Amino acid sequence: MGWFELFYDLIIVAATLELGVQLAKYPTWRTAGWTALCFTLLFGVWVLTTLHSNFRSHPTSTTYPIIVIQMMGILIACLAANRHGVVDDWHGLVAVAVVFSTVSALYAIGNHVLEDVERHSRRILERSFGLAAIICLVAALLPKSIEKKYAPFALVLAIAVVAVSSLGPYVGDRVKRHVINEEHLSERMGQLILILLGESFLKVVLAIGKDGGRPDYLLLTSTFIIVFSLWALYFEPTIAGIVPNTISRMRVWLIAHVGIGASALGLAVGLSEITILDQEVAITKVATLLIAFPLMFMLFCLAITEIATPSPVHVTRYVRAGAALGVIGVSGVSLYTPLDGPSFFLVLIALVLVTAVVTDRFLIKKLDDSPKTRQQIFDAWTDPSKGAL
Repeated sequence: MGWFELFYDLIIVAATLELGVQLAKYPTWRTAGWTALCFTLLFGVWVLTTLHSNFRSHPTSTTYPIIVIQMMGILIACLAANRHGVVDDWHGLVAVAVVFSTVSALYAIGNHVLEDVERHSRRILERSFGLAAIICLVAALLPKSIEKKYAPFALVLAIAVVAVSSLGPYVGDRVKRHVINEEHLSERMGQLILILLGESFLKVVLAIGKDGGRPDYLLLTSTFIIVFSLWALYFEPTIAGIVPNTISRMRVWLIAHVGIGASALGLAVGLSEITILDQEVAITKVATLLIAFPLMFMLFCLAITEIATPSPVHVTRYVRAGAALGVIGVSGVSLYTPLDGPSFFLVLIALVLVTAVVTDRFLIKKLDDSPKTRQQIFDAWTDPSKGAL
């Protein structure tokens, strides 16, 4: 991974931070849905730009300026995504159109030297992103009296157009012909999730230290355990760093990662908001949902990634699903019984996740002691001639 890719991921961090700020100011279902939609757009552009680098191995003198322009477009689009901000919608729509145009340009460059099959799938991607850019530009030219109302619909339509072409012909063709650098893609995906999960603890530390008072060490410790446990559940699966090698599994894997990333963003907001609550009173319904819903959704998405990738110990996916149900149970208890403040709520959540991690590690250790090692299972997955799973 080069310095340019690292800087590109830094831009993604800045953009997600801005989306998180909006959700923190207006913690409603409507804002959460809008934030998730914007993150889906951001994630899709990131994936396709990463796959382009995955194909090219590194940016060229031609693609460098295109990706730099894309970075600026991403930042402006996220600033304009604030429905209560001062940046006009048409600024955001133009910025999104620029981002879509850069993706279209990346896949148009050098298309003439490729094989016919790949040229066809890349051309579909190129044209769909071009069409999405036109949709956004047309919406940006609407009169201001109706722009505010119809701008979100234009964005949804544009995202739908590019999603169909991305998850359809292009990704399907790449997977079918086995031309994805799995090591590079898993490394980049892991780094993105690492950054998003890291925001959770960063926001808590900043929120606790903002007023300069004595921190609540129980709350800080519980938050640390929650974030660490999620890292362990993602980065220490039964077979780490593997990317699905079938079309349907790859699509499920990518969609599940959208959920993981969006949930990590929501969890960062929830954990930081709970630090400012009065620790002497029972936790409120809103505060509970700010933690429970994104955490539950993330754990279910982690279970889905285990389904999409080979899991020699199939019960590990149920460990993650069980942890999600445990979070739901703790949240129900907190809503209908007088728990002793937010810190105690986080302690119970931390215990659920620690139990999941310990169970997960026990199952993996049991696999390591078995005659059929993880490497043998990995070989069987990547090379069917060595034995079916």
